[in-house]
Amino acid sequence: MLRAVVFSVPMFFLCTSLASAGLINAGFEYGQANNTWGDHSDASISPAGGWLTTEPDHKVEVWGSGYSGVNAYDGTNFAELNANAVGALYQSTSGIQSGDVVDYHFAHRGRLGVDTMELKITDTKTGVVLFAHQYSDGNQAWGFYSGSFTVGNNVASTDSIQFSYVSISAAGGSATYGNFLDDADFGVGINSTSQSSPVPEPSSFALLGLGVLSLVVGVYRRRTQMA
Repeated sequence: MLRAVVFSVPMFFLCTSLASAGLINAGFEYGQANNTWGDHSDASISPAGGWLTTEPDHKVEVWGSGYSGVNAYDGTNFAELNANAVGALYQSTSGIQSGDVVDYHFAHRGRLGVDTMELKITDTKTGVVLFAHQYSDGNQAWGFYSGSFTVGNNVASTDSIQFSYVSISAAGGSATYGNFLDDADFGVGINSTSQSSPVPEPSSFALLGLGVLSLVVGVYRRRTQMA
């Protein structure tokens, strides 16, 4: 019994190491205070933020939870796709190759009514669109979406994969309103490590393994003494 416990802990740890996050600052946490909003420089100017925008001013509009009665889906900040013009927010990542099962998840919400955005995943080297789908949500609650797809044989591990959230339409027709976005992530094993099913850090597994091991050793010793 003791040997089984010793070897099962490392195997459990190895399984969790397969998750690989693809995006930086998935929750749009820019330090915007609650009940306020502000424009923040995109990654072409301030790389720490992670996100790039197609808008010519390179600004990402960020809301602090509670502003205009809208709470963040996750954390304290969220983004609006249409900052000062109709646009898209995107990031690129590499290391994904043919045959990989890629996960994605995000939260989307309308501002003035029903807004529509498109999730587009593109191989920037070949221009091939690997995945594209549109999502529509009203302004009463966040919609949360998750899924996965298998990368075809037209992608090499060195290719850059661009992950874009594109504003399609916004209620009211304004170029500077609409399509709230939060908790957006993408990569191999992402959904297994989302907030709905968190995976403990390696240190947690080490503590768990030591605790189980101590318990088994204690039981073994008690039984030996009673024999």
